[in-house]
Amino acid sequence: MIYKFVDINSLVIPRNCYSAYVDEHINSKHELFQFFNDTFHFPEWWGWNWDALDDVCRDFSWLRDEDIYILNKSLPILKEDDLRIYLGSISMYSNFWDDYPEHNFNVIFDNSIYSNVCALCEQYKIPLPSDDKKEK
Repeated sequence: MIYKFVDINSLVIPRNCYSAYVDEHINSKHELFQFFNDTFHFPEWWGWNWDALDDVCRDFSWLRDEDIYILNKSLPILKEDDLRIYLGSISMYSNFWDDYPEHNFNVIFDNSIYSNVCALCEQYKIPLPSDDKKEK
């Protein structure tokens, strides 16, 4: 699965999971890194950059719970290049975890930003989510 679109306000998330609610209150790359660090309890060795985020988000060996959710109520307010990297990275993590049973990595966007996310994915050459991933 790459991305899924739902009404996040009515989504029921399992109790035993890690979930990160990303929204417009995150307005810099550093704030995004801090948010993920705090939410997923990254190890001290992680390097606070995009490459290091790739490393920890394709590891998660320190997390006990199997399910991981990145819930995007809206997009973070990032510089264009950082937004491109963010969207590409979470797509890559989702594809990566599809091949490993240790964690179910779920990238979910609110239905309200479907058009915006699809337009950005097309602009940035990130694989577009298929229409069957959008729930009414």
